[in-house]
Amino acid sequence: MPARDRATYPRTTQDLEAMRLRLALLTTQTKLLRVRHLMRKYDPNQPRVPAGQGGGGQWSPSGGGGGAPTQTQ
Repeated sequence: MPARDRATYPRTTQDLEAMRLRLALLTTQTKLLRVRHLMRKYDPNQPRVPAGQGGGGQWSPSGGGGGAPTQTQ
């Protein structure tokens, strides 16, 4: 291994431990951000399109289906 590459590696056990702790912290923070994103994305009170209509059961941007159901002949 060239000397210039060796100089970039941690030189002590303390350096390695600090890097391990930093990695654990970053991993935990990443997981927390993912959970926060999922919680923000899910809203149990968001209206859904009524069953029996096109897209029934899907999340609706407002009001729950957009009006009275249409009949086909």
